[in-house]
Amino acid sequence: MLAQGDREGLFFPKADNPSWGFWDPIISRGSAGGDETMMTPMKCYFLKKKRDMPEVFSDWVDPSQCAVVSIDMHRGHLGDEPDVTCPAPRGRAIIERHNWFARAARQCGVPMIHVQLWLRADGIDDVNGISPSNWRSLYEAYIGPNENQKNHSLEGTRWVDLSIEEVPGDYYVRTKKRLSAFYPTDLEYLLRNLDKKTVVIIGAYTDCCD
Repeated sequence: MLAQGDREGLFFPKADNPSWGFWDPIISRGSAGGDETMMTPMKCYFLKKKRDMPEVFSDWVDPSQCAVVSIDMHRGHLGDEPDVTCPAPRGRAIIERHNWFARAARQCGVPMIHVQLWLRADGIDDVNGISPSNWRSLYEAYIGPNENQKNHSLEGTRWVDLSIEEVPGDYYVRTKKRLSAFYPTDLEYLLRNLDKKTVVIIGAYTDCCD
């Protein structure tokens, strides 16, 4: 989890519990400089009702069964060039927090999976195919025209370069052709082969692109 404001919170397994079956909040340093326990309030939907998460976070997440999936943290969204293909300013603002979270997850042995919209260089997967993505027309309706949008996530362009930290051992899913990270991609195949049953999603446009 990423906390609000200038403080960050993350759950780590208790050192005295080798099963990693219970997670404790780390001690974070607030703006006043003092150490304090900080947990970001979390909600979940159950039977169509928004409910508080249980205090025992291990009821929901066991790091040995968990993978972190990072969504579309690439230059096409996060670049600061004037011709960026599909800007995500709020995504750009969380790059350092994203990196911090990913480093902490790796330290817990949790695999990091980078999922990207990745289109063939000639555009046949989208703008030059028989069924272009709906998001492109919605983009223009809400944000305005962008002449360079047609180059978004094209293979071989700088727009598919990741803007976040990568380390050896990270995994990549580059079969994403539309908004969904799961269909039609091989993300589920990878998760099953990693034997991971819980997914923590971070990244850009996660309200629609996961």
